[in-house]
Amino acid sequence: MCTICKKKKKIKKKIFSLQDVLFHNSGSPSTIPPPPPPPPPPSHIMPFNCLQRLRSVNRKLIIISCLIYLSLVFLFHGRLEFEQQLDNRFKNSIFKKKISSGVVYFDQKNHSNSVIPKLLSYENHVKVHPANLTIKPIPAQFHSPSINHYKTAITTTTTSAPLDKSCYLSAYNVTNNTFHRISDGIFIYSAYLDDRHSNKFVRVMAIIAQRKQKLRFFCHFPDNRWTNVIVYQMCENHNKHFGGYIMSCPLPSSKSGQQNLACFVTISLHNKPKPDENLFIPITRIQQEEKLFEFGVCIPPVFGDISKEHLVEYIELSKLLGIQHFFFYNFRLSETATRVLEYYEKQNTVTIIPWKLPSEVHDNSIWYNGQLIAHNDCLYRSMSLVKMTAFNDLDEFIIPHNGTTLTDFVSKLSAENICGFSFWSAFFDPSTGRPHPSGLFTMSQTGRSAKFSQVRTKVLVNPRKIFEVGIHHVSKPNEEYYKMLRVDTDIAFLHHYRKCVSNYGMKCDKFIPDRTIYKYFEDLKEAFDMQLNLIHVINSTA
Repeated sequence: MCTICKKKKKIKKKIFSLQDVLFHNSGSPSTIPPPPPPPPPPSHIMPFNCLQRLRSVNRKLIIISCLIYLSLVFLFHGRLEFEQQLDNRFKNSIFKKKISSGVVYFDQKNHSNSVIPKLLSYENHVKVHPANLTIKPIPAQFHSPSINHYKTAITTTTTSAPLDKSCYLSAYNVTNNTFHRISDGIFIYSAYLDDRHSNKFVRVMAIIAQRKQKLRFFCHFPDNRWTNVIVYQMCENHNKHFGGYIMSCPLPSSKSGQQNLACFVTISLHNKPKPDENLFIPITRIQQEEKLFEFGVCIPPVFGDISKEHLVEYIELSKLLGIQHFFFYNFRLSETATRVLEYYEKQNTVTIIPWKLPSEVHDNSIWYNGQLIAHNDCLYRSMSLVKMTAFNDLDEFIIPHNGTTLTDFVSKLSAENICGFSFWSAFFDPSTGRPHPSGLFTMSQTGRSAKFSQVRTKVLVNPRKIFEVGIHHVSKPNEEYYKMLRVDTDIAFLHHYRKCVSNYGMKCDKFIPDRTIYKYFEDLKEAFDMQLNLIHVINSTA
């Protein structure tokens, strides 16, 4: 056998022996051995199902965090409102006081039979003076122009005398002050003739629902004249469903181009009002009277059973500080408290203004009983009566600490470009003192917070230099160059007689003695006792 054949034979034997080995190990030549099991994962790598669970937990945490944030936002606004409600300590019983109204309605349905449209038209060249209108009072309702039986019967006598400033209401006249329904979610309260600029405007105080604020409105005056409304949203509506607005009506011009006097105004959603849109409210002039009060104070809507002692102390201490006139907005005030205010009203010390919100406006749908609208109504009302106006609650007093009256520092700090003064406040917590033998609450709370609040500030302003006032600040001066001046606490600050509240950066952990109020004690006690005795005598003989 050749050498090559021998080598081939040896190679074949090796191949067959190798196949035998494989067949023996696997049991079948066609079977493929299974792959080895995967090694266990390292300890630092997490299994897939754990990753899924972790991602799910993260999503839940993110959702919960968002819900907590939104809850805190709503809680913050709710706390603001709750604290405002607590500021009035005496609100156990609530009474309703009937309000009368003298709104003028012009019935334009039957033009052929109605005398008034003819008298008010330019075609006849005859004008009706409001002094010659005999107005039948309307029941205390929220007037809907679509309800015919609310309309007033008016009798007239003709006159050739032109309308003049005597047709405007006095700021003391509050018989027409009630909210009048213009449309769903739109209510007007009062109107003021603003003549502080070359172009005159009628400023209408209004409550408008948020969804209605972007509508187009029109001002209508007698003689079929109308102008477009400029809508201005007040600054502190706190995103409530209803808010306060100033609706500005430019006075219409006559054929000669001169602005005419207008004694009545109404707001409409149409430039040509429908027959049932014929409600007109009188306009109050803000021109200053010859004799003005030096200082006045506007009190936001008061309600509940406020004790006569509290009211008398508030008024008499404020008078010692220099306040000469008070504007009270009566929002369901008890009969006892109302009688106290009526006593001071007869002395020309107090003006009581009816404040009854529309039935559609609930307590939680507007900020603190419409305080902002009341403040700005009072701002414009006080322009003709008061040189300087403050906006305080019944537990707040601007107390001079370098003098005894407001005049002591106002006259020194006043300047042409100063429109008012801002005061920091300090809490005089009831827990810091003890009852005073006199029974006066201001004399029993003699410990104040060491830290001053720079948020709960209050203002004293020249009302004719202000366009809009807020609750704690001036929102918009009447001229851009007007500035507010913050008064140093060494000169004066606001005494806030209530429980201290730790928010807006305020701290209630430290109090210091402050008996500055004692300098008014003797005069206050004498006036307090005298007025209470007089009120008691009058009420007992009534």
